[in-house]
Amino acid sequence: MNSTLLTIADAITRIRDHGWNGQFHLNVFMDYLVNFDVLEKARRAFYSHDAHSLRIFDWRIQHLVTHDFYGFPLPYELENTPFSNAAWKELEKQAQAMTSGFAKNDYLLDRIDTWILESYTLPGRCEAQAGDIVLDCGAYTGNTTLYFSQKTGPGGHVYGFEAAGDTFSQYIKNVGHIKNCTPIRCAVAKENGVATLGGAFPAGFSLGQPGEEVATTALDDFISKHNIPRVDFIKMDVEGAEADALLGAARLIKRFRPKMALSVYHKWYDVYDLPDIVRKIDPNYNFYLRHYSHAGAETVVFCVPDAEQYPPAECRISSEEQAAALKAIFNLMILIDKKRLASLNSQIVMRPYYTLMRQYEEDCKSMSATMDQLIKKNEQMSVENIALKRIVERCAVQGTAAA
Repeated sequence: MNSTLLTIADAITRIRDHGWNGQFHLNVFMDYLVNFDVLEKARRAFYSHDAHSLRIFDWRIQHLVTHDFYGFPLPYELENTPFSNAAWKELEKQAQAMTSGFAKNDYLLDRIDTWILESYTLPGRCEAQAGDIVLDCGAYTGNTTLYFSQKTGPGGHVYGFEAAGDTFSQYIKNVGHIKNCTPIRCAVAKENGVATLGGAFPAGFSLGQPGEEVATTALDDFISKHNIPRVDFIKMDVEGAEADALLGAARLIKRFRPKMALSVYHKWYDVYDLPDIVRKIDPNYNFYLRHYSHAGAETVVFCVPDAEQYPPAECRISSEEQAAALKAIFNLMILIDKKRLASLNSQIVMRPYYTLMRQYEEDCKSMSATMDQLIKKNEQMSVENIALKRIVERCAVQGTAAA
């Protein structure tokens, strides 16, 4: 049993206490339950050395589960929310009061992140410095490029990549006069080529969506073609294309070992997938997770090329916590089945498993008998039951090992 499952169960308990007055939208909850071991691996292997990272990791999982049920805005704030709604409103007031220095035609969130919270800087550990060469991937209208230009100074240089045509036109207006910046109208990707770029709003345009055709480039090929001598810092916020962009930069990461700030909020498993890609390229990177909004966006993982890799931590929970977590999950699964199967006038297939959970909750000793009964019911298994089967199966294995 592990901490991630307890984190999911805590979110479920909060939903229950609020009254079950929502519905599932994106299936994040079920996807996380079926694959919670992947999330636990990320928690242990990438973030357990840093208490702040663990808090952000747990909050992000809870926020996604809660958001899946209610949508946004959430009806209540989690206890470990990085920025309360009240605190965020104060940040918005600060951003609205700014009169100069920021990129024109930006979003208020962009201004807050870049200039007030400095969301691509982890002071003392991972930041652009004077004289650095920076790759700003996903530059939008230019706030981050302007920020890195100031950080690197006249001895450094910023290469800013923005692919959307209208956005790039505004980007040029904002940064074209800056001497230590080179704007490039191109999308960073796994390889050179052409792709479509589109979406619901310009700041959220992503590759592969219907829209305009844009050029793509692998960063490895870009720096080779333009004789860039080194890369010191990489920032990526490319709307879900971060994994491919990292693969297209594997040679330069291995060679120059740049510090990196990567957005990990576009896809549910970015908090695992992106550090995993980086560490496969260079096993000595360590990671720090931070978050820079009052909602689900703007989670950043800072990648630091340390000499020493922190070993994964053991994150065990007590048998009482384990029983409470499983009970909370069962309660929600029953609710899901009631809602989905009521219209079909079918049996609530979770009921037998809930009874077994009650049995387990009382003695909290062994899951082997429960597993046998679950397997016999395999023909009735819905998606929820499959998730439950995998949870109980792992708990049985871990319980046996502990004994």
